[in-house]
Amino acid sequence: MKTIDIADDLQLRALERSDARAIFEAIDTNRAHLGTWLPFVAATYSIEESEAFVRSVIDPPGCETNQTFVIECDAEFAGLIGLKGTDWENAKTELGYWLCERFVGRGLITRSARCLCERAFVGLGLNRIQLRCAVGNVRSRAVALRLGLMLEGIERDAERFDDGRFIDAEVFSLLRRDWAQSA
Repeated sequence: MKTIDIADDLQLRALERSDARAIFEAIDTNRAHLGTWLPFVAATYSIEESEAFVRSVIDPPGCETNQTFVIECDAEFAGLIGLKGTDWENAKTELGYWLCERFVGRGLITRSARCLCERAFVGLGLNRIQLRCAVGNVRSRAVALRLGLMLEGIERDAERFDDGRFIDAEVFSLLRRDWAQSA
């Protein structure tokens, strides 16, 4: 499925090679907003880094299992969302996303994430979705709670930034049985 229509103003579209420029421009113009919580922002200083990211997602063997989507709001690039690190043997995956600052506060991530949870549990037959967000990232924490994910704990020194500092991450999860009960 190439495009998922969520609402009149919101679609998810399968990531394509041609999205590298929009990804780089979004990162480049949202450095302060994104860089607070996402270590990759500091290492993304040219379109080539974004092209390498896109290739890493869509080119490797088994790429049909990658679930990475462009978030389009009113037909504009708004961010990325996807299921990553899917472990098919254990039926689990991790939800990841980011959004350009001017689209924050419109419910785009919550609606997009809800759609991907449904896809993961019903369409892909997965049993567990994990979401990790930096301690202090109140917006991502709120998304996890709105979706019904449970806080499992804190992963200490979970990610390292270019300046050498580590940040802790809150780890949330949602199981298929919990999703079915809330639907």
